[in-house]
Amino acid sequence: MGPEDGFFEYHCTLEELQSSVLEYSCNWCSLVLHFVKSLIGEQPLENTKNVRDIGEDDRADLFRLKVGASEWKGALSFTEKLVKLREESFPAYRNSRMFSAIAEKGKSSTTLGLQKLLEQVDPYMSLDNEAAKYIEGRYLVRDLRSREAFTQAKLWLEDCMENHPTCSRTLESSFFPARIIELGQHDTERIFVRSEMLRNDGVKYLALSYCWGGEANFKTTTTNIDLHEKEGIRILDLPKTVQDAIICTREIGLHYLWVDALCIIQDSELDKKKQIPQIRSIFKNATCTIVAANSKTVFDGFLDCRAPTESSGPLPYFAIDGKIGTFRLVSFRINEYSEEPVNTRAWTLEEALLSRGLLIYSSGTLLWECQAGNDIACQGVGARMGDGGFEAHYRLPNPIFMADSKSNAESQVYEDNRFVLDIDPSYVKPAWWRDPAQAIEKARDAWGACLRRYTSRELTREGDKLQAISGLAEQYALFFKNYIPEKPGELYIAGLWKHQMPHALCWKRDPEKSLVPRPKEYRAPSWSWASIDGIIYSATVLETFNFDILDIELAFKNPNYTFGRVVKGCVISARGLLQELSWDLTLRLVLPAGTYLPSSTDENGHPEIYLDAEEEILGPIFGVPVQRWYRPDYRQFEVYRGAKKLPEPGWKYHGLLLRKAAGEAECLERVGMFFDLNEARFSVLWETASCSHFKII
Repeated sequence: MGPEDGFFEYHCTLEELQSSVLEYSCNWCSLVLHFVKSLIGEQPLENTKNVRDIGEDDRADLFRLKVGASEWKGALSFTEKLVKLREESFPAYRNSRMFSAIAEKGKSSTTLGLQKLLEQVDPYMSLDNEAAKYIEGRYLVRDLRSREAFTQAKLWLEDCMENHPTCSRTLESSFFPARIIELGQHDTERIFVRSEMLRNDGVKYLALSYCWGGEANFKTTTTNIDLHEKEGIRILDLPKTVQDAIICTREIGLHYLWVDALCIIQDSELDKKKQIPQIRSIFKNATCTIVAANSKTVFDGFLDCRAPTESSGPLPYFAIDGKIGTFRLVSFRINEYSEEPVNTRAWTLEEALLSRGLLIYSSGTLLWECQAGNDIACQGVGARMGDGGFEAHYRLPNPIFMADSKSNAESQVYEDNRFVLDIDPSYVKPAWWRDPAQAIEKARDAWGACLRRYTSRELTREGDKLQAISGLAEQYALFFKNYIPEKPGELYIAGLWKHQMPHALCWKRDPEKSLVPRPKEYRAPSWSWASIDGIIYSATVLETFNFDILDIELAFKNPNYTFGRVVKGCVISARGLLQELSWDLTLRLVLPAGTYLPSSTDENGHPEIYLDAEEEILGPIFGVPVQRWYRPDYRQFEVYRGAKKLPEPGWKYHGLLLRKAAGEAECLERVGMFFDLNEARFSVLWETASCSHFKII
């Protein structure tokens, strides 16, 4: 056995593994045997013909097992030891499992033999463990109502406030929510909704991020607001999630809590006009946000005990000084937090991204995340971010998160930056944010990543599509205003960015998802992604092709808040190569005279037509190119030498597909887009087109 690419390789048979487990109670062999058996169970029958099942007589089949220990380094706050098992005996078995190494404080000894160590030393019970000096992973807290859990939460919070300038500098010293819940002392049975409190030095509050699970029946309304303020609310009458948030806030040592259902008068449009524009500041100025991650509804609560994580038995750890400790291995789950109910709700995305810190009550344990690092820095393991785990574990880039900071020290903002794209943060260069052109480009990419996540989530009220991301949009506008000579409120136009026009019009839905019907009620103009449902990919800035925006008219439900809802009257006046077209059942574009394109897909089989919604489109459609890009001849590059099939070089065109708007004379509305239309197809369709003026609503 010897090291190979950071791994050690050894050969064993199923019979040897099973014998070691039964005769010697070897914890390591038990773990490996469980891994191999699960591997067999996942393979199709035809792939397992060379490997016998454990229960059969013939157990001489050889496995080539590779085992390696590696360090996955998060942004700043921790290094986690990962153990990887990889089986490579047969192509069908090229599979692996990741395990996290954890060590409890336990007794260490240089005299105990290995077998005696395994029999007598248990990390759960002992006082001092040599392995704990080298392995940072710890067992997860399972009882989230325990003193241990609340103490850990306080330690995380104190460490963040004292040692993370990135988190603490974003406070607005004069801001305090217009309405807040006063909790009183621990033994107080009632809470009170307080209005118009002034922020005093040292007064802090927490915010709650949770799933409503339908319409709330405990909310503040115009009929009970006076009662909530004067007589208070009996805590036992509140849903379990709110009760748990009150317990958590008190145990941490604070006396004020913000909960949207209680702090916003839910049946008052006038109050919502005042409160919704404060959402960004409310979450940014909260000491931290409690995330009821595992609760599907507000009635579920989040302080219940969690089920224990399956782990190996104690394994020996041989320290560099010759001493011996013990550790265990637990399954490594990279997407645990991503799968939580709270991450299916649209409103909770901006609540998380705008918060300086998140105290996350997940299905597995208690987690902590803050702006000083885009990892999950929990006291245990198995819930941190790994390859592919960026679905929920991410933060805004620091230059964007700190765009409104009063003490915006450049060294901290740029050298300690975070990025939201689905890549390792170590790939991101701080210099990108110092150059204005690159900063705008990276911010555009970051917004696109936020948009993909936001549009993959669900809304209880369809009309909240723009409103539920308005605080995040406002934060981005504060960043863009540093580079673009516009007022922040004039940069954002119904979900798109003015400085990215006309390219921003070329957003497209996720082609791998089924079409859904267009919403019945108006919530955005057809040229905005907010007019439809489904995952949205924002457009790339390319070369504009014969397309000009002449004017943009906007109409807001609240004229004083341009990041929120819009109403009918949003119109884009443009000039471009508008061409009347049609399509057949295979979505091949057709000229009125009957000239067909040869295919509805490009040379790689990708669709060229992306419809926006499941709907019947009657009458003619109109196509207008917006942008184009040039695909190089890949045959000139050494890396592509010998490739059997390469994309054809040449110009590729993107544009909009429009139809006449019902009841609106001389106005068009978007129904889809064409994407990567090649030069030959484009020339056939637009050969006779000329520039014309038109309006899109």
